[in-house]
Amino acid sequence: MKTRRFNWLLAAFLLLAVAGSTYAEEAELQTEEDRVLYALGMLIAARMPKFDPTAAEIDKIVAGLKDGLQGREPRVDLEDYADKMDSFLQQRMAQASEVEMAKGTRFREEMAKQPGAVTSETGVIYIELEAGSGAQPSAGDSVKVHYKGTLSDGTVFDSSIARGEAATFQVDDVVPCFAEGLKKMKAGGSARLICPPDQAYGNRGTPRIPPGATLSFEVELIEVSGS
Repeated sequence: MKTRRFNWLLAAFLLLAVAGSTYAEEAELQTEEDRVLYALGMLIAARMPKFDPTAAEIDKIVAGLKDGLQGREPRVDLEDYADKMDSFLQQRMAQASEVEMAKGTRFREEMAKQPGAVTSETGVIYIELEAGSGAQPSAGDSVKVHYKGTLSDGTVFDSSIARGEAATFQVDDVVPCFAEGLKKMKAGGSARLICPPDQAYGNRGTPRIPPGATLSFEVELIEVSGS
């Protein structure tokens, strides 16, 4: 039995039920213990892949969660269904990726028409918002930036601005699109980067980024330090 994968998939399905069920949405968080339990469910659910279950499917997951927590006999052979869960997730993620890639293509076509937009050979669209006059980073340099990352529908998936603290990292420690855009900027400037999926997280996605997603970053380059 593929124990690690099986345990991970089972935990992911069960915790999705906690995060996505009507009960979790309506539960009153009256005590500190309530809030700890809620945070536990949300944090673990956030680490599982997106597969967009329907309300009816969530009900089935909730049924499995309840049976497991109440110590009832499983209605299916869990060992037999380990591979089926894996295949199910892969199929759903592939379907979600196709939808997301179609949305991203339309978004990139629109953004490529914006004033000042330049599309590179990799498909990255670079739109300068404000020209900088300082140092221009290269591979190996460390940079300090403020940024906001959004999906093609405007959903924010990450933002140093929201956290109130600029991020510092090496140029080539980020996704290819972000690195490519940084190398075109100068300190003091800002730009918008539109990233096709193969220059970002591809079909694997992340807990907050769907598979096949086109990303948009608004980046302010604050400082450049040599390697």
